[in-house]
Amino acid sequence: MVDINISLLVPLLLLVTITMTDVSRQIKIVEVSNEVHSEVYLLQGGPVEAVLRPLFDLSLSPGEKASQQKGTEVNGGAEPRFGRFNHIHAFNSLLLGLVLVLTVLSESSLSGVILAVVISVFWMVLPILEVNEYDLMMQHFGPDDPLYSLSFHMIATAILCIPSLVLSYVDMTGYAVLYKIMCIIAYLGASVLIGNIFQSYLRDEINILQEYGVRESI
Repeated sequence: MVDINISLLVPLLLLVTITMTDVSRQIKIVEVSNEVHSEVYLLQGGPVEAVLRPLFDLSLSPGEKASQQKGTEVNGGAEPRFGRFNHIHAFNSLLLGLVLVLTVLSESSLSGVILAVVISVFWMVLPILEVNEYDLMMQHFGPDDPLYSLSFHMIATAILCIPSLVLSYVDMTGYAVLYKIMCIIAYLGASVLIGNIFQSYLRDEINILQEYGVRESI
């Protein structure tokens, strides 16, 4: 069994996630999406920007395609521009994925499964904790308006969490280190990808709010 003090690391990482979630709730997404400059990026790659930006755009591609909803005037090809929220949600998703990875590597018991279940539920409902604008959507949206971001996030993260729930009851020491590293990278990459697709759906919903004349967040 990997010697990881999970009793210290997991609460610390969850505390960081909760803190960033609180900051996320203070971001007025409706206003930010109206005011942010389309060519200004909060995170710059410096000398490697030319290499990193296409990779980041590629990670948004599935969300751009998935968010195009028939019967709406929302353009699904535009990049979600929510200022700090883009990065906060990505970091939260990455941290929660990392917590589940640590649980799998350090636990092989029923207590590990229970811990993984608690973390998984928290991850599934993360958008409810991060986004105040869902209250505005419930007030202004009609039955035919697409409201898919939360449902997608809950279903996608639930699917992503299933391997963690199973493996947290299995002793992983017998697997090759290279194999585990590859799986960890793929898992964390999938967690960020789900977050990007979620934000593409959220962008469409924010645009619809603006079509209803909502110009200010709660």
